[in-house]
Amino acid sequence: MNDGCVGCEALAAADLDGDGLPELIVLHESSATPVYELIKIVRPGTEGSGLVPIRISSDVPQMGLSANETLLLTAGGDEGSSFAIGCEGPRDAPVLVQWSSQHPVDGTGSDVRDVYETKLKLSSVTAAVIDSQHVTQSTSDPLPFDPLHSNGCGVQWFP
Repeated sequence: MNDGCVGCEALAAADLDGDGLPELIVLHESSATPVYELIKIVRPGTEGSGLVPIRISSDVPQMGLSANETLLLTAGGDEGSSFAIGCEGPRDAPVLVQWSSQHPVDGTGSDVRDVYETKLKLSSVTAAVIDSQHVTQSTSDPLPFDPLHSNGCGVQWFP
């Protein structure tokens, strides 16, 4: 597992890449905005067998990740920040979705938030960005996702 793990524990196992085998979802950091690490279970007898962290294939600045870093997903919310995780598509070809929004709590810019939607396709031990959207909206408008009911791929990401 990734260094810097705070309060780590297994959350669930779910097939996030559609290969019929579950990936391990590990709570990497417990907080109002829990962070999750995805681990591929590589079967014995194959190269690199064991527990292998899934890595992002390219820079994803809206998620704070650089190419080849361990993929970390966030749910929940705190002042000025909201996050959700979900899935789209059929079970045999799921697309993992990370939503986030950010805005200053007080002062200049506190009436507008940036909302990001990043779609990821997992393949073996790599996650590739297949779509990324950014919009700016008024903080008086509802979010296009619900940070308190973050469900997807058969996982309750925010307890």
